[in-house]
Amino acid sequence: MVATCAEIITDELKHLGVRHFFLLTGGDHALWVSFKRAGIHQVLARSEHAAVYMADAYARLTQEPACVYGQYGPGAANVAGSLAEPWWSSSPVVALLSTMRRPHRYRFEYQELDQLPLFAPVTKWQAEAAIPAQIPHLIRAGLLRSVTGNPGPVYIGIPNDLTGAPYDGEDPAPSRRALPRSLRFPLHRPKAPAETVALAARLLARAARPVILAGNGVHASGAYAELLTLIERLGAPLVTSLAGKGAIPEDHPLAMGTVGRYSRTYANRCMQDADVILAVGSRLGGLVTDSYRLVGPECTVIHADIDPEAIGHNFSTAIGAQADARTFLEDLLAALDSARELDRHRDDRARWAGQALEEKAAWQRRFAEVASRDGMPMRPEALVQALQDVMPPEGLLLADTGYAAAWVGALYEVRTAGRGFVRSDGSLGWAFPASLGAKLAAPSRPIVAVTGDGGFGYHVGELETAVRLRLPVIVIVLNNSSLAFEYHIQKLLYGDPVFEVDDFADVDHGAVARAFGADGVRVRTPAEFRQAFGRALAAGRPVVIDAIIDKDAIAPVTRYDAIREREL
Repeated sequence: MVATCAEIITDELKHLGVRHFFLLTGGDHALWVSFKRAGIHQVLARSEHAAVYMADAYARLTQEPACVYGQYGPGAANVAGSLAEPWWSSSPVVALLSTMRRPHRYRFEYQELDQLPLFAPVTKWQAEAAIPAQIPHLIRAGLLRSVTGNPGPVYIGIPNDLTGAPYDGEDPAPSRRALPRSLRFPLHRPKAPAETVALAARLLARAARPVILAGNGVHASGAYAELLTLIERLGAPLVTSLAGKGAIPEDHPLAMGTVGRYSRTYANRCMQDADVILAVGSRLGGLVTDSYRLVGPECTVIHADIDPEAIGHNFSTAIGAQADARTFLEDLLAALDSARELDRHRDDRARWAGQALEEKAAWQRRFAEVASRDGMPMRPEALVQALQDVMPPEGLLLADTGYAAAWVGALYEVRTAGRGFVRSDGSLGWAFPASLGAKLAAPSRPIVAVTGDGGFGYHVGELETAVRLRLPVIVIVLNNSSLAFEYHIQKLLYGDPVFEVDDFADVDHGAVARAFGADGVRVRTPAEFRQAFGRALAAGRPVVIDAIIDKDAIAPVTRYDAIREREL
């Protein structure tokens, strides 16, 4: 019996380890039947946007390719628009989409689009099959490319008329023997030249005020033990990007917290005052460097990243190393063993670290004071402190972009090294659907999404998905009935808030959740939040906690630093 192209697609995906397929169903019915028969779990979302965000979180946590579908035309356009998020976050999301039927192309057919140009800006590779024989090759090549080098999304288009058609190409099974056993990234671990590592070790050993900056690459390579050993051997403060948060336990004395636009004030000062910065697994973009202001002109930069295009791109760089983070840190530790200057400058580094610790302690006292203030509506700082108190150590926090990321990214501490915090890299509304993908990737971990009322409105329909799939995620909605970031910019920088583009009606999102069949509650105080969160952890079902917060509370962002002094 001749196999269909749908069966060949299924066999390739199964062989490559694909267990979940994220989609909003389209017209490729032969594929859905084939997936069902093969045991691939089809995760039906309420929109292509949500399906992409589920796949994105799944891919970030498993470090494996995650496949998402959109039907040709409008479905494909929706997928392309949402792929900006995994593109920014270097996430291996594979967009496996249908394209217009070959006999109907270029004939003004209903819903036809030229899809390849849509995906060029948001994927690292794009291809469309023209004949059945190309299909297994393109699927294999696409999934491999998604996890090779700096991971990222890819696009594969399959004409709609091919899916259920007979496969007339060569047997793809023999060529599978050459594939890697695992498609997890990093697929390869490039090493820096020994002389480069040795020079980096000498510069760090001579530094009086070194700072280590950890980015997403530390998580990607699992370089936690090596990073911790390095900062303790040097006695150097560590700062992180939001994507690098949790690279070491954030209650470690040398952990200074996040830097950049969403940050702690003392952490930014620490990075600005450094004489040597070692950046590992970060591209040193605008967010982590506060619009390129945190690296001084006299600072010596050592930059190690798996992406060679990032090295030296934004700052004058003394040493650049294209390398996997863990491999680089292993080699650097070995080189430090023979660096003669290491002990000579130990007292200078101790004074420097001591100053950073004093500033950190003063900040922690201010945070505790702000979080303890009574008042209604609730201060977000108080909610974050309450969340810190009740979150299980194995819990995973996912944060939306904007203020949600700033509140929890800067204030909440990940107490165990690893991915205890994942944030949107720019797509408002990402956190809730991403939490569903995260739960599929890590079913034994408590999964908590933090979003605002603006962000939650994007994908509120996914409450039905969470209930249908029995995914017990907890969603915390920071509800101030507004797009507060926009409101504060207009109020503080322009002196003229435009309420018609900022404010929403008062919506009880807990009641909305109950209408979908989930659990939901509205809270107004930290004590109410603690009680609700404890019940949510034990509920075994999706829960929305609608937390009423102060609209005038300004998140720990640098946006207004020129006109006001931040508390935190």
